[in-house]
Amino acid sequence: MSKKAQDPGWEHAYPPIEKDRTRVKCKYCQNEYNGGISRFKRHLAGIRGDVAPCAQVPEKVKEEMSKLIGVKRQMKEHKEEALKQLRGEVNITDMEDYSDYETGEILSKRSCVGSSKSTQKGLIDRFCIPTPEEALRRGKDVQPTINEKLKEKERERTIQYIARWFYEAGIPFNAASLESFSLMLEAIGQYGRGLKAPTPYELRVPLLKKEVEETKAFLKTHRDCWEANGCSIMTDAWTDKRGRNLMNLVVNCELGTSFLRSIDSSSEVHDGPFIFKLVSSCIDEIGEENVVQVISDNASANMAAANLLRAERPNIFWSPCAAHCIDLMLEDIGKFRQVKNTITKARMVTVFLYGHTITLSMMRKFTQKKDLVRTGVTRFATAFLSLQSIMLKRNELRTMFTSKDWDEFDGDKVPSMGYVYGDLENAKKEIALHMDNDEKKYRPVWNIIDSRFNDKLKTPLHKAGYFLNPFFYYARKDEIDSNASIMDGVLECLLKFYPNDPSKQDKILEELPLYKTASGSFGREIAIRQRQKPNLNPAHWWSMHGTDTPFLRIMAMKILSLTCSSSGCERNWSTFEM
Repeated sequence: MSKKAQDPGWEHAYPPIEKDRTRVKCKYCQNEYNGGISRFKRHLAGIRGDVAPCAQVPEKVKEEMSKLIGVKRQMKEHKEEALKQLRGEVNITDMEDYSDYETGEILSKRSCVGSSKSTQKGLIDRFCIPTPEEALRRGKDVQPTINEKLKEKERERTIQYIARWFYEAGIPFNAASLESFSLMLEAIGQYGRGLKAPTPYELRVPLLKKEVEETKAFLKTHRDCWEANGCSIMTDAWTDKRGRNLMNLVVNCELGTSFLRSIDSSSEVHDGPFIFKLVSSCIDEIGEENVVQVISDNASANMAAANLLRAERPNIFWSPCAAHCIDLMLEDIGKFRQVKNTITKARMVTVFLYGHTITLSMMRKFTQKKDLVRTGVTRFATAFLSLQSIMLKRNELRTMFTSKDWDEFDGDKVPSMGYVYGDLENAKKEIALHMDNDEKKYRPVWNIIDSRFNDKLKTPLHKAGYFLNPFFYYARKDEIDSNASIMDGVLECLLKFYPNDPSKQDKILEELPLYKTASGSFGREIAIRQRQKPNLNPAHWWSMHGTDTPFLRIMAMKILSLTCSSSGCERNWSTFEM
């Protein structure tokens, strides 16, 4: 469902006729307005201008719409201000480079056209300034006019050249939304006409080296985060289009995921010792004291490497990828005859619709150009996403299959460490609820989930994350406190994090009751209110409200900042075709 379809303003309007959301009928005054939901909200808020105020709207609704419009306007202003500040950071003029010139000479040097003298330009210049092609051939340093009336046409001509470069180079269109693209345009604009393009050599050698150095400087903030809150190493092997076996290694921390290295391992045997050696070298590079866990899928070679890691570096966890475990759960559930038959039928529908240009065009017409999620080959979860997609668009598909057009057709987001344990428990309860709490129905599905859950996703880190996430802990306090294995997980993490520091271990155990009883900084009204938010970031919550337990706070933030999936390391790197 789109954001517009979820807009609170629709609660006060009649459902759109024939899915036309540009025409909205008010429930209060019964009048109909063009312009969509945004204009309709101004009608409810009583904002005069392009729409008549509603005379029948309740005062409470009027105030609610006014607040929504104010928030949206504020977000737009913040976005425009952020872009303005971003462009303001661009400065390609270094006055030290012009230290031998007087101010007038600087202006003359930057504005002259084929002459050492400064020239004043006016409207006549628009007829004299050569086209970009002519300027390129002549190699002249020419300046644009500054008449604002000509700016729009100048922009149209300018962006046409930009668009042509996109088309010729095969650049994805969404590259135009990158901040670096906006910075590039600002830098070119400040330089003016006559900028000499970088040569292939400059792009390949000196500029690339400089960018690498700047990237390293930027990543220093990530490295500082590794030292402060710990990090996870993620590994994945894949085969590119040229048949090479590549091994990706990336590092994840609270600030995000950073690429570490990728090696061509085509000539190597991907067994436990090889993977362990590779991961171990990364641990040495990052610093063993900064690595909390290694994440990979459940392949036998990875499990063998995990055993070697436990023996060599006992204070580092090797965690299975939660996304892979859940995918295996769904694969096992998909083997039930009833589920398998449903998925097979859904796959037949999507294959048929996408296998014919006419049916595909017809489907997009009735779904307003929205596609179905098509089942994938490597991830079984896509089969269930495909079912959900068909379910959400069932009305549009029914309309299509009963339409005149069809009659005339002749056919030819990575849960965090603090959430995965609790979310799987929630999933089990929802499955039971949808099966009318009939144990005979839901027990086989539970058994499949538990077989993977108990074996792979109830590690000490997952248990500690569940315990330290205030969103779950305070809502299920009695249940969690009575589960001895949860506290065992917390203690095992404590011993691994601080193996040779009994003093710190004791201090954390002394601080634990404050968290369990919601005392001190945990008992503030703001801490209680924020812990109940469904989109809570538990690591940030501990950063703000764990100040009375400084040692426990550090340990909690380290655990809750961890990822529990290696998806960020997987085959999306094939885009670069290294």
